Amino acid sequence: MSKGNRDGYLHGCLTGRGLKMVKGMMFGVCGVVVSGMSWGVTTSEALNMSWEGQFSTMPYRVFDASEASASEKKPLIIFMHGSGERRSELSSSQINRAQINGSMTPIVDVSLTSEFNSYVVAPNHNSRNGVLDTGFVEHLLTTLPHVDPKRVYVTGLSAGGIGTLIQSHENPHLIAGGIALGSQNKDFIPELGAQGVPLWIFHGEDDGTFNHAQISKMYSDLRANGSPSRYTLINNIGHSNWSQMYNDKFSDDYVGGHGRDLGKDTVWEWLFNQNLDARDNVARELMSGEKIRIDFGPRSHSWSENGKDYAEVLMSGKLEAADDHWNDAAPDDVKTARRVLNVTRNTTGDLTEIGLEIVNPFSYWDYRGEDGSVVFTEDKMADTWYVDGNKTATLKLTGLEAGAHYRLLLTGSKQGHSWTKDFETEFTINGEKAWYNADDNVDDYAEYTDVVADENGELLIDVTGSSRTGNKNGYLGALELEMLTIPEPSVFGLMGLGLLAIGMRRRK
Repeated sequence: MSKGNRDGYLHGCLTGRGLKMVKGMMFGVCGVVVSGMSWGVTTSEALNMSWEGQFSTMPYRVFDASEASASEKKPLIIFMHGSGERRSELSSSQINRAQINGSMTPIVDVSLTSEFNSYVVAPNHNSRNGVLDTGFVEHLLTTLPHVDPKRVYVTGLSAGGIGTLIQSHENPHLIAGGIALGSQNKDFIPELGAQGVPLWIFHGEDDGTFNHAQISKMYSDLRANGSPSRYTLINNIGHSNWSQMYNDKFSDDYVGGHGRDLGKDTVWEWLFNQNLDARDNVARELMSGEKIRIDFGPRSHSWSENGKDYAEVLMSGKLEAADDHWNDAAPDDVKTARRVLNVTRNTTGDLTEIGLEIVNPFSYWDYRGEDGSVVFTEDKMADTWYVDGNKTATLKLTGLEAGAHYRLLLTGSKQGHSWTKDFETEFTINGEKAWYNADDNVDDYAEYTDVVADENGELLIDVTGSSRTGNKNGYLGALELEMLTIPEPSVFGLMGLGLLAIGMRRRK
């Protein structure tokens, strides 16, 4: 079919085709949302809408991005079918046709909408692992006009789900993100996690082809190596239900992800939010609602086999908890004024511009804190920095947004002694004080619910013993910083907001 005929077909299907009801929604054939109705496409119609191409030994079908132009480049979605549609399993009349079926037509539907207008390419591979001919992605980028090279996506089911993992691993510089349905764990998964390609993995709990336990482990290995991936494990389905996955029946239930994807809760919103520029390992500003957490080391009670302490392992991002990245502030000498962290990660692992400096040094570090903090749910209190002798240590948080509002929580722990239970620590920020008692602490903390960064985007934090109890020593084991969302004030509220910003907000 020529491009002109394809365009004519699309016009005709909009103006003269019947409708059907699916899940309470009106569907037709064009994949276009019109007056609240979503139009679907059948397999035969999809075949007529597509055109055929050939690369090396592998044929493929293309659905054009109708709105692509030199000034508005569009994403490319590469769909990989399952092993049942391999060319070796097909009659000659079904080659380069069988991969266009009801499991993948939801992708075509989505690609024809204005919101998600995109190219869709469905190669007819011949591999049980969904392996495509080498150089295929590059071939498409040079063959198809007006493709956005920063937004090339891969997806597939069963063997094609494995192919999604393989393509992401082999082409991390080309693939911006992928959706893998019913895939299989592979030995390259830790390396794929470190490459940082975002994936959304869907799997049935009753899958008898690839047991869900290995997929859960695969997801853990991805996250442990820095991947910003999501995972949806679906109850009461097996190695099936592909179209429902693409139609977002299960996408409201997932774990993991990345801070930049907050609110992107459908598979297509999430996928189209991925691009190579966003994945570059470049520090950025902390965004509203995001947090950073800093653990003040350098030692804890738990030592790993390779000799690193628990805090250092956390610093590398190798966490069992998917969304709980910590930064380890463990300089060689806490008694020296020096920069501690140049860049910190937020709680989903994204690099930020926030830095931490020691302005006035601490006295030393102490490993005799309590395990089992309920403030952060990890053993963050087992080690602390402390300052003694009525001295004041000062930290500086840098890289904040000038004039922006933040919530700050500070805590720590010191195992008590019979001769004293007074380990109350005092913090001062912008002239306002807050306290907590470090004595055998697992649940107390000091909190500033709204502090404002200065004109340089900085906050100074003084740490000392409590002036109200006479304690001479101050302890700091961990902190959490969250950027707040502050509504835009009205003209009449500007003066009131200015007065509010200087008020004291702390936990007493």
